[in-house]
Amino acid sequence: MIKKIVWLLAITVMSVNIYGQAEGDSTQQQKGSLDGGSLKSQYEYMVEESNNYQEFKVIKKDWVAKFGNNLSDSLDDKKVQLDGAASLAKMQVSAIEGLEKELASTRDSLEISLSEKSNMAWLGLDMHKSSYRIIMWSTVGLLALLLVILIFILRNNSATTRDAKEKFSNLDEEFADFKKRSLEREQ
Repeated sequence: MIKKIVWLLAITVMSVNIYGQAEGDSTQQQKGSLDGGSLKSQYEYMVEESNNYQEFKVIKKDWVAKFGNNLSDSLDDKKVQLDGAASLAKMQVSAIEGLEKELASTRDSLEISLSEKSNMAWLGLDMHKSSYRIIMWSTVGLLALLLVILIFILRNNSATTRDAKEKFSNLDEEFADFKKRSLEREQ
C-alpha cells in the first residue's frame, strides 16, 4: 500500500514537472500575444508593445483588462491545483495513518504469535518451551529411575519370597516328619 502511495506521489510530481515544461515551451512559441503564454510573457508583450509618452509607458485599457482576466484565470487555476494537491495530501496522510495502524496491529499479532509459539501452558502456567522440556525430561528421568528401583525391589522381594517358600517347604516337610514320628511314638 505504501508503494502505491509513493508511486502516486511520484507520478503527480512528474506530471506537474512535465506540465510546467510544456507551459514553458508554449511561452517561447507564443511570446508575442496576450491570448496565450505565461503571465510573464504577456506582461513583457504589453510593456514592449505599449507606447511611450515622455518617461511613461501608455498601455491600452483593454490590454490591461485582458491581462487582469488572464491573471485572475491563472490564479484560479493555481488555486484549483493547490486544492487538489491539498486534498491528495490529506488522502495520503489518512492512508499513511491507516497503514501505520495496520502495521502496529500486525506487529502486535506477530508478537503474540511468536510468544504463543515459544511458550506453552503447563499446569496452568505459561512457560518457555525450553523450561518445559527440562521439566518433562527431568520427570521422565525420575520416573525411569523410580521404575529401575521398583524392579530391583521386586526382584529382591521375589528372591526373598522364593527363599521363604523353600524354607517353609523344608519346615513343612520336617513338621510332617515330626508328626509321623510323634504319631508312631504314640502308637
